[in-house]
Amino acid sequence: AYNNSLTMALLYALVHNDRVYKERISLHDLSDNELVKFTRLPRNVVNELCDILGPSLKSATSRSHALPVETQVLAGLQFLGTGSFQWVMGHTTGMSQSSVHKSVLNTVNALANLVPYFIKFPRDRIELNNIKQQFATVDRFPNVVGAVDCTHINL
Repeated sequence: AYNNSLTMALLYALVHNDRVYKERISLHDLSDNELVKFTRLPRNVVNELCDILGPSLKSATSRSHALPVETQVLAGLQFLGTGSFQWVMGHTTGMSQSSVHKSVLNTVNALANLVPYFIKFPRDRIELNNIKQQFATVDRFPNVVGAVDCTHINL
């Protein structure tokens, strides 16, 4: 009787695979203002990040209702931009907390791999002086060697 019950349960599970997936947030679901509030970045930057990070974040298959690149990037950027709890983000994006966690982790790792291409420090005194001169010429801001998010940080 036990094997028969188990067999029937497995057959029922195979035939009645009624998994329900929440509607996940998409870039197209958000207005420009909402997107900036959501990610702290304008649409063109988010689109560019999706293109750049796509090869690192795209799932090899569509099995198990794989997360699209833009959904992963939106979750990662929302976490970085707001510092919200992952379960709250999951509720607003239509993702489970574990999917938000994986998306944030994958997005941050993909961004970290790009650091050498986007963040550069002067390698010698000549390069340092050239950068200082360029900032002084353009913005009349002496002894500046870089800018982060338009914020003045004394190093």
